[in-house]
Amino acid sequence: MSEKHELIKESGTLITQNDGTGSTKVEVTKVGTMVSHANTVNTTNVSNNRVVIVESAPTSASAPTETEVTMSRNYFSLFVLGRGDDLPYPTGSFFMPRDRLLETVYTRKEIITLIRGFGDESLRRIRSYPALICNENQRARKAEDNRMIYYGQIRDVHVQENGVWFDYLVLNAIPQNSINGIQGDLAIGSTTYFDEMMHTHWSIKQVDLVRVLRQAGFRVFSLS
Repeated sequence: MSEKHELIKESGTLITQNDGTGSTKVEVTKVGTMVSHANTVNTTNVSNNRVVIVESAPTSASAPTETEVTMSRNYFSLFVLGRGDDLPYPTGSFFMPRDRLLETVYTRKEIITLIRGFGDESLRRIRSYPALICNENQRARKAEDNRMIYYGQIRDVHVQENGVWFDYLVLNAIPQNSINGIQGDLAIGSTTYFDEMMHTHWSIKQVDLVRVLRQAGFRVFSLS
């Protein structure tokens, strides 16, 4: 593996270890931290797009726990929040109102059917999809110059009567206007005066997000 991992000391330390076989093991010393800015992670713990994150124990007497993270290459989630909504880095939570969940104008009905009901299988699918998380654009295909969009994964989902809370983990931060420039490749709807990223909502696209981002020149974390 040629890329080095970024150390996120504010949230814990990321350690890369060579096990003598040429593979790299990722150890996460605090929940919510993860390797970023890496093209691939090849490890004996990875198979079928699955990686095991080792979370350090709160005390030396406790054994570390393992959490499996999966990543789909067939679909991704797009979450657009209000321009004033806070999106902490590298982990956080946000709320999506029920009437903004998987609107048929932005998500195909057959995809909505896969998620409907928020049962165990639906929740597994949501957690497996890579995600783009952002605030609304100022206007069609234009955000503030310093606005970033998060590429990451949903770690947990909390359903309540009026909407859903999503817990997320950021893997990369990308200039939002760079994503605005490839909306068509990501199946993000737009017209001359309006685009999907101007509207608070959650949609799911049948697009290989990792492939599109890499073709656009971004280095993104993926499991292989």
